Amino acid sequence: MIDEFADNSFYEGANAVTKNITKIRHLDEGHIAQVLESIRSKDTTNAIMVITEGLFSVDSSSPNLSNIQKLAKKYNAFLVIGCAHDFGIIGENGKGVW
Repeated sequence: MIDEFADNSFYEGANAVTKNITKIRHLDEGHIAQVLESIRSKDTTNAIMVITEGLFSVDSSSPNLSNIQKLAKKYNAFLVIGCAHDFGIIGENGKGVW
């Protein structure tokens, strides 16, 4: 699962290893939950990765990472956060939004 506004490099990397890629609507936690539930209802064993960014270069928005992490845990998924745009410049001591 990849946020639709994520950097193209995420899509390229994912496409290199799998064809099971689902775009999730930008910052839409309800859509993330729906997709996670749908995937988990069909597959209880394989890994799921929820891929987002700390700061999106497209529109300078940031996801609620705490809420997304809770959703990932609920459905036994992994949260992957790209921090190329926020690490070192945003957050306490430049640690990024996470």
